[in-house]
Amino acid sequence: MKLSQQIKWVFKILLGKELYFKKQIKCNKIFFGTEYGGYFICPDNISKASIVYSFGVGEDISFDKEVIEDIMNSDIEVEQILIEFHHRFPYLGKIKTKEAVKRLNEKDTKFLLLQQ
Repeated sequence: MKLSQQIKWVFKILLGKELYFKKQIKCNKIFFGTEYGGYFICPDNISKASIVYSFGVGEDISFDKEVIEDIMNSDIEVEQILIEFHHRFPYLGKIKTKEAVKRLNEKDTKFLLLQQ
């Protein structure tokens, strides 16, 4: 993230328009992809037996939401998950993001970082 983007993000946090969550785990991280569509992963927990899924296209996250909800309602143990929350959209909002983070934490899912 460019310095100008970081400064804007901090101001949004201070104004209450954006959320901030502290890192919940500490590990190595590697960035893959472009500035728009790239993500960090924690390679420490990925092996040849791991399955890594990536969902979502642009601003349409309806599929992602359903898959995440299904996982949270199942007995599947998720060791690492990347979720890009879109609470900036009026129909989603910060409250739904906070609720999702809480539910994932209740399933003992920890975050390397939370991206907006």
